[in-house]
Amino acid sequence: MKNVFKRILVAVDQSEAASWAVNVARSMADDMEAEVLLVHVMNRLALQPNGGAATRAKLAANLKRKGRALLRRTHARFSPGVKVSELLREGSPADEILASAVDWDAQLIIIGAFSNRRLAHLMLGGTAETVARRAQCPVVTVGDEGINPDTQVQDTRMPSEGNGGGSQ
Repeated sequence: MKNVFKRILVAVDQSEAASWAVNVARSMADDMEAEVLLVHVMNRLALQPNGGAATRAKLAANLKRKGRALLRRTHARFSPGVKVSELLREGSPADEILASAVDWDAQLIIIGAFSNRRLAHLMLGGTAETVARRAQCPVVTVGDEGINPDTQVQDTRMPSEGNGGGSQ
């Protein structure tokens, strides 16, 4: 399976599902000789504590430091022959992942998601669901319910399969 997708965007956070999504991306990047963009989004809601601008600035600096560290650790999980770039963004996770995919011209997005879509929507605000529905490229969601992350993909959606293809 060579050269099917040459540019794979992987959304990363601290979740187990995201870690499994990275495993899937790592395997696909090796198999397809693809370039990878790791994207971590600092959610704007986390940057709005009570306490004023100084508190927000400290919180933002801490989140950036942790986000960069997560991206570096995730980058280290890929084979040395895979070209991996890192991107730290701030804002709404779904919007920033989608914008990154367009800006970078991603051919595939891989994102972790809870297997129970209603639970995911309630707990995560439907980030994976929104990305899958609005993306202009295929999306692979990888669940966290006892699957082998190296071999089983939970859901794949193509823009041509009625998921909106980025029209929203």
